Amino acid sequence: MQTGNNNHASRWVSPEHGCCRGSRSSDTRLTHLVRQQHRTGVARRDNPTTSICTRNIQVVCGGNYSQPLPADYIEPMPEGHVLHRLAGELNRRFAGKVLEISSPQGRFQAEANLLQGVPFDHAEAYGKQLFLHFATPQPERIIFIHLGLIGKFRFYEHTPPAGIIRLQLVSDDTYAVLTGPQWCRLIDEPTREQAIRKLGADPLRASSDPGAIWPRIKRSSRPFGELLMDQSLFAGVGNIYRAEVLFRAGIAPKRKGKRILRREFDAVYADLVELMALGVRDGRIDTVRPAHLPEAMGRPPRDDAHGGEVYVYRRAGEPCYVCGTPIRHEIMGNRNLFYCPTCQH
Repeated sequence: MQTGNNNHASRWVSPEHGCCRGSRSSDTRLTHLVRQQHRTGVARRDNPTTSICTRNIQVVCGGNYSQPLPADYIEPMPEGHVLHRLAGELNRRFAGKVLEISSPQGRFQAEANLLQGVPFDHAEAYGKQLFLHFATPQPERIIFIHLGLIGKFRFYEHTPPAGIIRLQLVSDDTYAVLTGPQWCRLIDEPTREQAIRKLGADPLRASSDPGAIWPRIKRSSRPFGELLMDQSLFAGVGNIYRAEVLFRAGIAPKRKGKRILRREFDAVYADLVELMALGVRDGRIDTVRPAHLPEAMGRPPRDDAHGGEVYVYRRAGEPCYVCGTPIRHEIMGNRNLFYCPTCQH
C-alpha cells in the first residue's frame, strides 16, 4: 500500500549516542535495523549547532513545511524524550566542571551570579521539565527550566550568534545557550520536590510507578486521549506519543478512562516506556512495526520535519498502513488529534 505524498523537508540529524537504556523487543530491534537504511538520505549537517540533542529539540519545537497544515495547527511542545536526551548531553559535556554562567538577556543574571565558581553537578529531566544541579551546600542551587512551545537549548563549539539568550553556560570551547523558555528559575531542593510531586508517572524514569495513577484513570469520565496528555498523570507524553500509542493499542482516543481495562492501561504504559527510550537513543520518534516500514510496504520513507516513521500523527487523509482507511484529524482539548476510525475502538 502506498502512502500519500509527504513533501516536508527533513531536518533531523542522525544521533551518535543516547543516554537512556530501555528494554527492546525483537520487534523493535528489527525495526531499528531496517530503519537505519533510510536515514542517510534525509540527514542534514548544515545546522550551525553541534549538539545532536539540540538539533532534535529544534525539530520538535519548530520547522518549515512545504505542505499546508490546518489553520488551527499548534506546533508541538518538546516531548519527554527530548528533555531526557538534553539532560544526558549536558551531563556529557559539563558534569564536574566549573562553568561561566551568564544571562546576556539580563533576566537571569542575578541568579547566574550566585553560581559563579560553583561546579556543575548533573542535569536530570522529569517529564517535560529540566533540572540543572550545582554542587552547593544549603541552600541547594538548581536551575529549573521548562522549554514550553518555543524554547530551545543549543550547543556551539564557537561563540554563539547574537540573540535573546536567557541562559548561557560556557566551558572550554563549548557554549550551551537557552532561548525562549517558558521559564528559567533558580530553586532549592524542596521546591524541586514540590514541582515533581505535581507530575505523574514518567515512562523514562524507572522509579515511576504507573500503578499509582491507575485509580485516577479507572474513575475518570474524560477521554483516554485527554488523560494521556495530562502531565499530572503521564509526565512527558505529548501529542505524537499520545496518537501513536493509542493506535498501536487499538484504543479510540475518545473512549473514557473508566472504559479502559487494566491490561490495556498496562500495555499502553509499557509501550510508552519502550518507544520513548528509543526516542532518547535515536533522537526522533519512530513507532511503526517492521511490517509497516517503507521497505516492507514498498512506499517512500516519511519525509517530515519531525522525522521518524509513524502511523497516524500528521497523516490526516492518508491511508492507514494497516487497513487503508483515511486517517482522521480532529481537535481534542485544543490539541490536534490523529487516529484511524477503523483500527481504534
